[in-house]
Amino acid sequence: MELHEGAYNTCWTATARQSETKSGKMYEPVGVRLPKMGYTEDEQLATKVWEWTQKELEAFK
Repeated sequence: MELHEGAYNTCWTATARQSETKSGKMYEPVGVRLPKMGYTEDEQLATKVWEWTQKELEAFK
C-alpha cells in the first residue's frame, strides 16, 4: 500500500451505507472485512479502552 492510499478505508467507511459496515469490526482497504481476531472480539477489553478514553478526554471538556 502506498502512503496516499492510507485514507481509502476511512473515506469508504464514512460514505458507505450503514448496511455495508458493522460497528466495531476491522476492515482492510477497501471495505474488506478482516476475519475475527481475539483482541478485536474482546468485549471486556473494548469496555476498558472506552472507559480509559473517556477518562483521558475529561481534561478537554
